[in-house]
Amino acid sequence: MNKKIGIIIGVVAGIGMLGFGAWYTVNYGGIFSGGENVISNVASENGTESDGASLKNGENVIKSGGTYEISGNITGRIKIDTTEAVTLVINSDVSITNNDENGAISADGDLTIKGDGKLTISSTGKGIKAEGVLTIDSGTIAITATDDALHSNGSVIVSGGDLMLSSGDDGIHADSDVTIAGGKIDISKSHEGIEGHNITVSGGEISVIADDDGFNVAGGNDESGTGGQDGGMWGKMGMDQVTDGTLAITGGSVYVNAAGDGLDSNGSMKISGGTVYVDGPTNAGNGALDYNGTFEITGGTLIAVGAAGMAQNASSATQPSVLMNLSTTYTGEIVFGEISYSPTKSYSSILISSPELSVGDSYTLSIGGKEVSSITISQNVTGGSGGMTQGGGQMPTQQQQPRQQQR
Repeated sequence: MNKKIGIIIGVVAGIGMLGFGAWYTVNYGGIFSGGENVISNVASENGTESDGASLKNGENVIKSGGTYEISGNITGRIKIDTTEAVTLVINSDVSITNNDENGAISADGDLTIKGDGKLTISSTGKGIKAEGVLTIDSGTIAITATDDALHSNGSVIVSGGDLMLSSGDDGIHADSDVTIAGGKIDISKSHEGIEGHNITVSGGEISVIADDDGFNVAGGNDESGTGGQDGGMWGKMGMDQVTDGTLAITGGSVYVNAAGDGLDSNGSMKISGGTVYVDGPTNAGNGALDYNGTFEITGGTLIAVGAAGMAQNASSATQPSVLMNLSTTYTGEIVFGEISYSPTKSYSSILISSPELSVGDSYTLSIGGKEVSSITISQNVTGGSGGMTQGGGQMPTQQQQPRQQQR
């Protein structure tokens, strides 16, 4: 059965039947069930139930699986108190102001959100949390949360929609996998931008600003780790013990601005498509790229800048991947052959991988309109020379060897 849940403060309404099922309106006065006979004040007291939804202990509760449309405004939260799958449809402007750490919307099972409307959440805890799979299919979702904006104890799937996330912890967090196949994701504030045991990006537009790591596979350096502030497997066992995760980018566009590591994997990384730009750390204790296993590049475009101290190149590549560790710190536009990029902060290391580069060719590196060096690409994984410290080579040099995460 399809149900509509309208969250309306101080408004009493009677609503008629829809062709696909009944319409239900939830407010702080109760639930109003529409049909041939409109029943008013069915749930004027806490605990009264009506066909899968109720007002209980000041919470709007959904008690059975199905599809619900929500609308209006609420101070409180929506609690989905069932392990059955629930879909929330947003076809108008909806706002939720929440003071519960478990989430403005929390589900005990799988949760899907879609629609043509806009959902705005302000939460002193998590934004949206699911015990099962959390799927964002469509809609405009704006979340400001002191904890994770999107959180799943299982997996997170983003296949569409326009997400604007501001978080005091993770922008998107999954104890299992994060899969992004489409949509637009703008994480304007986060401790760590996107975190999961595995992260796969095959499409969409992603922008991440993070106080620590931009993308983080297999956990972070905060106490919550991948288990979030409420624990979880990785929070209990320690981040460095999880080393089999993979960050895979096969398509889409990604921009990361991170004070910690830009792309960080306690396991491995793979880039086979898409465009990836990383404005990494300015401190030498972190790197634009950080991996413990292997890093394979077989396609796509990657430009990553940051501090040189912990800089890493790919471990293998089928197209040129050039690491240039500079002898001084620079600001300004980078031009390498026909490739250009303008970082937003200072840097002393540049990594460029692109199918536009060719082994055997020489390229001029210019920064801020001034020539810095001329580099000949001798092999797919290579470094530079002249005005730069040693970097690259067929195998990573000692300073490029995969390092243990500083947690």
